[in-house]
Amino acid sequence: MTELSTYDALHAAASVLKEHDKPFEIVIRGHCMEPVLLDGERVLVTPGARLRAGDIIVFLPCSGGFTSHRLLGRTVTTRGARWMSRPDNSAMIDGLLIREQIIGKVTRNLSRRTEVHTGGVRRLLSRVALLQNILAMGLRKLTVSER
Repeated sequence: MTELSTYDALHAAASVLKEHDKPFEIVIRGHCMEPVLLDGERVLVTPGARLRAGDIIVFLPCSGGFTSHRLLGRTVTTRGARWMSRPDNSAMIDGLLIREQIIGKVTRNLSRRTEVHTGGVRRLLSRVALLQNILAMGLRKLTVSER
């Protein structure tokens, strides 16, 4: 029998969930998305849904464990397209994600029996945050390359 690391097991589970292409339920743990999503709430995640700035996504970070944060948007690097996200309660981005790490987006709060709306002001704020982070990354690269 082959042993899998925790990350490999989570990655395998994420692949199955994405390939199944049907919405599935998860329970939110933590406070980083309050007040939109509260600790212990059940939400519906839709894999394969169109992603837009402002959406709340579920992804698998390199550190392992499923994470649910707000999508800031997409940027193109020398390594290809990358996605940026962050929790609502922090200004720190999660780092750059590849599309394969994103499992789906949160479309419904089952605990409150409501749709999760991510348009309007949230989308605009996500775009502003994306721009700020891209500019900050560019300034860091310039500073490092000038040395």
